[in-house]
Order: sequence, then structure tokens, then C-alpha cells
Amino acid sequence: MNFRVLAGLGLTLALWTGGCATMGTLARTAPTLQRAARITRTVAEGFRPFTPEEEDAIGRSVFLDLLARFPPVQDDSLQIYATSILMVLAAHSSQPVTFRGWRAAVVQADVPNAFSTPGGYVAVTLPLVKLTESEDELAAVLAHEVAHVTLKHGLNSVRRARKASIVKVLGAEFLDLNAYQKLLLDVATDLSHLLLERGFSRQEEMQADSVAVDLLSEAGYDPTALIRVLEKIADLEQPSGPGILRSHPPAPERIARLQRRVFSPVSIPSARQERFARYTGPYR
Repeated sequence: MNFRVLAGLGLTLALWTGGCATMGTLARTAPTLQRAARITRTVAEGFRPFTPEEEDAIGRSVFLDLLARFPPVQDDSLQIYATSILMVLAAHSSQPVTFRGWRAAVVQADVPNAFSTPGGYVAVTLPLVKLTESEDELAAVLAHEVAHVTLKHGLNSVRRARKASIVKVLGAEFLDLNAYQKLLLDVATDLSHLLLERGFSRQEEMQADSVAVDLLSEAGYDPTALIRVLEKIADLEQPSGPGILRSHPPAPERIARLQRRVFSPVSIPSARQERFARYTGPYR
């Protein structure tokens, strides 16, 4: 039974049992009933699923914040190239269509990293693009981020924070749905900090790796490309390193888990490597 039904039953019971009450008693009861109704509305708001529009609004807000910190590389050809790979991978995912469509951006930064936000917004830094040596390896990076979106890892972190914020709102002297919505906006902003500093949980990263190799296989890419990317990251890894080196589990651990899987060999067309060289060559 949802919170709105419970509130309705509670109000009916209060009116039925108080049929013989004086007007003074009803006047004293009214503020309590009004507060109960506000609590009901706030709790119902906090636990309902996000709509596609809200999921997109959260993801777009966080993505724009990331782009303000890491501006896109001014190269339309490179941006279109990255987006085309993303679209191929997304087409083979469990969420081929998002509210505004999947978006990719290659961004300027000092360290190799990649981000994804709810709604299908994905960014990869130029140093990480330069770290890859084939289209399959770049696709592996993007597939990992597609997996985060389809597994709703970013959205789940917002959900957890949203539920926690209910406690703050319910504890306020003046319960106000607008106050709750403001807290939700703050929670969405905090997602930027999660992506840049703390990263997803170890389990979420392993899940994304597993889904990514499946996506690569289904899209015709070499699934072992993800292992090769992780090997490159392992060579750069330091305990206090920045970006992806700090916010992700140790690469050797991820590699060991992936190496337990059996992959079918994939023939790489020469045209694919030539295409990769054409679009990424100017940055090497």
C-alpha cells in the first residue's frame, strides 16, 4: 500500500472517530493532519521512480558541470567519431534509446579518465584516447561507460542520497516539498564529486567491466581490448594517482577477473584501424 493511500485512510479514520468532537478539538487536530499530509507527499516524492525526463535532467546537469571543468576538444571530426562508436555500442545495449539520445564528448584534461551520467552522456579525456592504440580499445573505454549508464550506477547513487535526504526534510521544523526538491538538486550536484573523486564501488566497476565485454562482442569489437586498456592503465597506476587511477579499483584486479572469461577470436578489419589512425593520429 503506498503512502498516499495510507494518508487517505488515516484521514478517514480521524474524521470518523472524531464525529462527536467539538469544533475546538478539530481545530487543534487540523495542524497535525496537515503535517501528516505534507509528510506523506514528501515521502511519496522521495521513493517514486525517476521519470525519463528527470533522469535526463540529472545527467545533463552533471554532464554540463563536467564540461565546464573539462572543455570539449575543438575537433568536430573527432567528436563525431567518438559519438559514432558510442551509438554502435548503445544500439547493442539494454537501453538503446534515451530521452535525448546518447551523447559522447572527447574532453581536455591532464589525466586519462572517462565519465558517464544518467541519460546516456559519456565523456572521455584526450589523454585516455591517446592511451588507446586501436578503435577496439577506444570502444572498450566507451563500452565500460555505456555499461555504467545501463546498469544505472550513477542514478542509483542519486536514489540513495535522495532517500537519505528525506530524513533531513522530515526532521525540519517546517516540512516543505520545495525544501526537499532543493536537497535533491544538491544531491545531483554531488554526483559530479562522486565521478571525479570517489568513483563507483568496486562491485559496480566489476559489473561494468563484465557488461562492457559483452557489448564489445555483440557490436563486433574485440572484447579482449578492454584487458589491453587496463594493462596500459596498470602501467600508470599509483596509489595516490589522479582521475581514473584513483577512482577505480586496481587495474590488475580487474584484469585478473576478465581473464577468467573465455572470449571468441575477432578478426579486425584493416579499414577499422585506418579509420582510427585518421581521426586520432593528429593527437599522437
